[in-house]
Amino acid sequence: MIIQRQFHATSMASDKGDEFYQKAMELIEKSRRDEDQREQERSKKMYEAWQKSEEASRTPKSQGVAVVKTLVKETRKAKKATPEDLKEQALDLLEQAATEHQHPMALVQLGNLRLQKAGKEESEDAAEALVQQAADMFRLAGEGGSRVGWYNLGNLYWTGYPVADDEYDLDEVDETEDGDLPPDRTSEKIFKPDLHEAMEAFMNAIDLGDTDAMYLVGVHRMTSGGRENIYSGLNMVQKAADEGHAGALYYLALLNLNGEPNIGLEPCSLETFVELLDKAVEAGSTDAMFTRGHSFFHGSEGYPEDRKRALEDFIVAAESGHADSAVSAGAILHGGIGVPKDQKRAFDLYQMAGELGSKEGWQNVVACYSTGEGVAQSTKMAEYIKDTMLKDI
Repeated sequence: MIIQRQFHATSMASDKGDEFYQKAMELIEKSRRDEDQREQERSKKMYEAWQKSEEASRTPKSQGVAVVKTLVKETRKAKKATPEDLKEQALDLLEQAATEHQHPMALVQLGNLRLQKAGKEESEDAAEALVQQAADMFRLAGEGGSRVGWYNLGNLYWTGYPVADDEYDLDEVDETEDGDLPPDRTSEKIFKPDLHEAMEAFMNAIDLGDTDAMYLVGVHRMTSGGRENIYSGLNMVQKAADEGHAGALYYLALLNLNGEPNIGLEPCSLETFVELLDKAVEAGSTDAMFTRGHSFFHGSEGYPEDRKRALEDFIVAAESGHADSAVSAGAILHGGIGVPKDQKRAFDLYQMAGELGSKEGWQNVVACYSTGEGVAQSTKMAEYIKDTMLKDI
């Protein structure tokens, strides 16, 4: 059962809160547009100043003066009404909408901002206070009818804060009797993970129709073991998939391909797998697109061998932030496997993969610099990347 609101707001207050929130969103959007426009104008002015100095064949000193004058002029203009001023106004409006009128979406926005600010705090006490404020805001937003508020609260309890780079999987650790994680895994957290609190928040989000929570809780139950857990988890994942959740559709595609003996689910036909995987791709799952790309590349799992279509899937997934897809697309173009060779683009894709966190991507970038394939040869750059980007990966 969803927890009811703990505050009493008149319809007028609700309308006012929505008015503040909408004005805040308008200001944030305006600040983004103004920032982009100012950046374009500054770049244009600097380029024009450089062009004039080149055309007039001025001395290096006079060129520097022209550039400085342009900078000073643009800086003075920027001070009149900066995007930062708009952001401050937006923040004030969000605070009013959230604290005075308990506007759910404003509470979620402020909660997220509190977490961001906590990550920059040097004082642990100050950071802890900000994280607790975020949790309170997410809960209040949830009580006000926001599924995002409940989901964010559940996620905060699921991971704790801060989230470590090598974050553990709650499915793979033992719990204490009260549902907390063992002290040795939570001792450095200023906000302790709590599986029970997380699940309660996620269930509230599910009651409000949140498909991310359905998928997450469903997978958690399916991997917890036991026929009852698997069945109830599968029902949740299926419900999320029916609502078009990309991750749930991809999960079901793999589940049906491999089968699940614990519930008597036999592996499906390759035709059925292709149909399920294509649905996941259409829903926007980059993991599904990566898998389909490999199936096209190898001509497997019901897909014909088609290197061009494999490359297309890998590139689309890479542009959506899938690091392994960027590596695979780079490898196809680097070797010209079934498509025209393009080592320059291959290098760009390897670098994209590296910037997305792929060790293999940076290793390929190093190899390209070492051999001069797709980029000017530079053993110094190769060594530099080895010593920096590959050092801690």
